[in-house]
Amino acid sequence: MAGAVQVNGAGRRFHDETQGYSEAALHVLAQPQGIAWNLFDAPLLALARSFPDFCGAEAAGALRRCPSVAALADCIGCKPSVLQHTLDTVRAASAAPGGRVFARGRAAPYFAVKVTGALFHTQCGLDTAPDMRVLRQDGTPLANLHAAWTRSSSRRCARPGRWMRPAAASRTACRCAPTWSKPSLQARRLTRHGSRR
Repeated sequence: MAGAVQVNGAGRRFHDETQGYSEAALHVLAQPQGIAWNLFDAPLLALARSFPDFCGAEAAGALRRCPSVAALADCIGCKPSVLQHTLDTVRAASAAPGGRVFARGRAAPYFAVKVTGALFHTQCGLDTAPDMRVLRQDGTPLANLHAAWTRSSSRRCARPGRWMRPAAASRTACRCAPTWSKPSLQARRLTRHGSRR
């Protein structure tokens, strides 16, 4: 989130938050339990509320409001002194550890959202048939290769290893396909080695 500070469960920053979210996910997942907290104040909250996905997260109860550093530390489960030190490094025109320069400090009340790294979108994709079979360059389907279909509106299906794709007529309907850990890698291998099955 633009301007937010991200800390781990100990209340410490662990990367430059101005990187993209794909890069940030790797840093977040490297933290204990793969968890981090996005911390921000009222001006940033106003900006965040201009995004529908944030409003949905807020409506679901993801946003925490904390009137002080002590309350914020209690929410995160870290030592107030450590969190205070972290926030002290976030001052106007000062270079914080990691090289990020902040335009201004953050002020109470503070807001926090607990986050983890996740697949948000594909950065490349496969051509697929309606039944999710991967298509060759000539448009014919490979018999034994299916692609998982996911995007931000997808939900994890109750069946392990499968994704749920909401149908147009029903939010509970799903089309499941076996997932591959790296479908784009599979596609490169198929392209490189021809259209083998």
